[in-house]
Amino acid sequence: YLDSKRLHQILSESAEEFRRLAGFPDEDFGRVVPVYVFDLDYSMVLLLDKYHQSVAFKDMIIAVRTKNMQFMSDYSCNGRHVFTQTRELERPLVGSILQSMWGVSPTHLLWSPRHNSTLVDYTWSVGQTPFGPFSEISSLSFVQKDAARRNVILTSLNYSITSAIDVLESIAAHGGDRKLLKQNQYIEFIQRWNLFK
Repeated sequence: YLDSKRLHQILSESAEEFRRLAGFPDEDFGRVVPVYVFDLDYSMVLLLDKYHQSVAFKDMIIAVRTKNMQFMSDYSCNGRHVFTQTRELERPLVGSILQSMWGVSPTHLLWSPRHNSTLVDYTWSVGQTPFGPFSEISSLSFVQKDAARRNVILTSLNYSITSAIDVLESIAAHGGDRKLLKQNQYIEFIQRWNLFK
């Protein structure tokens, strides 16, 4: 198998060179997440970290496929072995893009407060999901679409709140609002500020 963390390290070291060769401009208001697909001329099954066709990182996605069309995985469903189509990367890539770009958690991972960590549970990883080996559908369910939209809104809200806190801390560092503003500006500031409360 291929070690995704080691591949990530190697690709990260060359990221600026890849970006330059690809002609991507530096973007201040956007995010480009590169997707590295290793399409190998190899007849055996080769996966990332023993189980994955695609792995998401915050700054890139790594996927691998070989000439082998399918293989029997270690999983079973309704008493039958589950086969993974190793040439088909669309579904695992959609799942990885959801993770990387929108912070959507895979359906087989759940948070356990009792263990204070994530647990693996494939109960909800069947049906309409791009995550896990039990689905062949790459379309998204309502829950996954909703999570992606919600995470974008929460990220924007977090950015706005952080910016507002920075402004208030800057005002406090310069002696407070009474020292920075004239009397009429101070009254208007307080009226607007009270509108938020």
